[in-house]
Amino acid sequence: MSGPQETVEERQARLGLNEALFRVVNEQISELNERFEGVTDDEFEIVCECGDLTCVQQIVIPTAEYARVRTHPSMFVLSPGHEDATVEAVVQDDRDSAYLVVRKHPGVPTDLAAEEAPDS
Repeated sequence: MSGPQETVEERQARLGLNEALFRVVNEQISELNERFEGVTDDEFEIVCECGDLTCVQQIVIPTAEYARVRTHPSMFVLSPGHEDATVEAVVQDDRDSAYLVVRKHPGVPTDLAAEEAPDS
């Protein structure tokens, strides 16, 4: 949770680092999926990449869609309602989908996302 004296920039940095942590977890899940290619299908479960470290929401996403989103270091996959307009904008919101794709705003959020992005 944010402290009473947290600046906007500090909050953006904290949220960006939290989201980067979930991205690392999802990258490891994705790598495991690739290793066991014959066992999995065209979808897999990831954890919500929102900025809330207590979030444990799981998202089923097509493998190809996750790979597409991951080509952009400033884009993340979130559960609907987990987006934060102060640090990101929704760029994909399919009504029937169980997830949103967001892009970090330029500046601190985007810079942190790029710095913390695992190598693809």
